Amino acid sequence: MTSPWLGEFLGTMILILLGDGVVAAVLLKRSKAEGSGWMVITTGWALAVMAGVFTAIACGSSDAHLNPAVTLGFALRDGNIAKFIPYLVAQMLGAIVGATLVWLHYHPHWKETADTGVKLGCFCTAPAIRNTITNFMSEVIATFVLVFVAGAIFSKSVAAGGPAAGLGPYLVGSLVWGIGLSLGGPTGYAINPARDLGPRLAHAILPVAGKGGSDWTYAPIPVLGPLTGGLLAGALLRVLGCILRYLRITDVMGLMRSFLLAASQNRWLRDHASHYKFVRKSVARFMPGETLDDALIAAQTLRGKKIGTVFTHLGENIGDGAEAQQVADHYLEVLERIGQKGLQTEISVKLTQLGLDLSPDLCFDHLKTIIARAPKDSTVWIDMEASNYVDVTLDLYRRSLAEFPNVGVCLQAYLHRTKEDIAKLLPLRPSIRMVKGAYMEPPEIAFPRKADVDASYFELGKALLRAKKEKACMRVAFATHDVAMIRRLSEQAAQDGFSKADFEVQMLYGIQRAEQERLAAEGCTSVVLVAYGTFWYPWFVRRLAERPANLWFIARNVFAG
Repeated sequence: MTSPWLGEFLGTMILILLGDGVVAAVLLKRSKAEGSGWMVITTGWALAVMAGVFTAIACGSSDAHLNPAVTLGFALRDGNIAKFIPYLVAQMLGAIVGATLVWLHYHPHWKETADTGVKLGCFCTAPAIRNTITNFMSEVIATFVLVFVAGAIFSKSVAAGGPAAGLGPYLVGSLVWGIGLSLGGPTGYAINPARDLGPRLAHAILPVAGKGGSDWTYAPIPVLGPLTGGLLAGALLRVLGCILRYLRITDVMGLMRSFLLAASQNRWLRDHASHYKFVRKSVARFMPGETLDDALIAAQTLRGKKIGTVFTHLGENIGDGAEAQQVADHYLEVLERIGQKGLQTEISVKLTQLGLDLSPDLCFDHLKTIIARAPKDSTVWIDMEASNYVDVTLDLYRRSLAEFPNVGVCLQAYLHRTKEDIAKLLPLRPSIRMVKGAYMEPPEIAFPRKADVDASYFELGKALLRAKKEKACMRVAFATHDVAMIRRLSEQAAQDGFSKADFEVQMLYGIQRAEQERLAAEGCTSVVLVAYGTFWYPWFVRRLAERPANLWFIARNVFAG
């Protein structure tokens, strides 16, 4: 008969029998191994761990923890505490029985050994130098290493199926050997409450010849220290596991992107970042200024380079009807000022800035008013926001397209659903601007890996070019700063028979300026999105997330003052 409880009991018993056994062999008088030294003890404990783990697995415990600190740490990592008490009981009983067997095995040697401290040391640990704080910290650190590295050894990030069959016990034994050699000096590395408390109880109960006290003043440290270390390691494993499962991060740039996307939603940072000179100086690279006049000047300059422009007034998630009306009125003013300047500039609006969170109908009324005022030969673009807004945004786009042909929508290549969304829009002959996506989304909604996003972008781009060739799509604009992607899509457009002017790329102001000018010089339709306004923080940080290498630009501004 096998069971997890039996496996933990017998595995811990073997662990203590062989572990305390090697200590007794080295320390007790007239033992054949007397005086063999620390290397023998650490090696013996490593082999004891291997033997105990093998025993536990064979007897029914696939976990083979043999250690309450490991059980507690992994319980926190997995969010399931159910095994802790049953395993704790089995481990403590196994440790007491194992220590009792050591007493029996070395029975004549206890009388031969006069030093009571040596006898106690065969059962449990004692510090080399007594200091409550440092002794406690030593146990915390050593146990943290044990639990954290053990979690890493069996992590699917190291090997999808875990270590090769039968290799796990050897790896854990080697880990314990390393901990003993490197971290065992200060306290004797209990790193296991059952390993210390169980044998200490046995020492107190058993009639060990000539024994002294069981040192109960020190006893809490090798119990609480390992439990604390196990908890800390389990907490870190859980945090790292959640991050990896949620974001599927595989590289440093991915981690930075996720950090920046989280920062873009932080209200405290939004309220305070704008006060720092280096931040405002960095923002100036990506927007010409905060006012419409700044945007108009930039558009006139870009027109001289044969580069078109799209204006967007920064802001989102407005929760006040009067403020939404002000935004709508502002865009009407923008269209009027564009006409007065004789520019071909278009506009791009966020629906949550037009009151979408208040009422889709209110938002649609504002949107219709803006589209109706725009020149018929220009496009009013609708930005796409986070994934929870996709359905309502596409619904309002369809309603707009039914009345106005000069309206386009932005779609995001990193969303799993976008291919299907395009297929549903094509019968309406839409205008589509394709972006990669810049919001924090879970992996079940959006591709977490950059390589997958890039692959999706190219495949969707090819599909849109085919649709345009077949007259199923009125206009296609590729909004990306990925030069390699632009080259691939340009080659695809040429293969599909499009002229240079029919290939449109949209980029943000201040990014890839040389590429913007190159495209314009070659006769492609090169367009720059010019953002302005005071609500620039979340927009700016999402731009950084699209290319975390731009953080170097900010760093230079910090040190430049």
